[in-house]
Amino acid sequence: MNKYIKNIIEDYTYPIIKSLTYSNGDMLIFDGHKVNDNYILRILCKSSIDSYFQYNEESYISHFSVLTSEENSEYSIFAGEGSWGNDGIVFAMDKEYEKPLWFFFLDNSNPFVKIRFETADVIVIQSSSGLNIRIPIDSPENLKVIRDRKSVV
Repeated sequence: MNKYIKNIIEDYTYPIIKSLTYSNGDMLIFDGHKVNDNYILRILCKSSIDSYFQYNEESYISHFSVLTSEENSEYSIFAGEGSWGNDGIVFAMDKEYEKPLWFFFLDNSNPFVKIRFETADVIVIQSSSGLNIRIPIDSPENLKVIRDRKSVV
């Protein structure tokens, strides 16, 4: 496991960049923004948490708080907020091995306040602004914004 991903969970800090970081340190960088009433979220590129800190100071981080959690027999999912009012975080832990699987951060979603297991390995998260995202736990890079404006969680 990459030293940074372990520190993220233990220190409750994460870089201020729209991204998904895996336990091995690989990082997917996202573009996420509103267009009219729709939130557009797409992967821009692949990098690493090590590369991020090679070019950015370790002080350029958001401190986060867990506001809610859900679990099933395999996974524990945690969601919450970062230092700024618009930050939202979600991370997944493998219960059997007690290790982080991935960490997801958006700086313009608002805090994620609800989690629902749609199936044993797919979650739906909702932010306080009503943004709903479906995330397959084993392949979080395939996440999708749910366009239905009603609460799905």
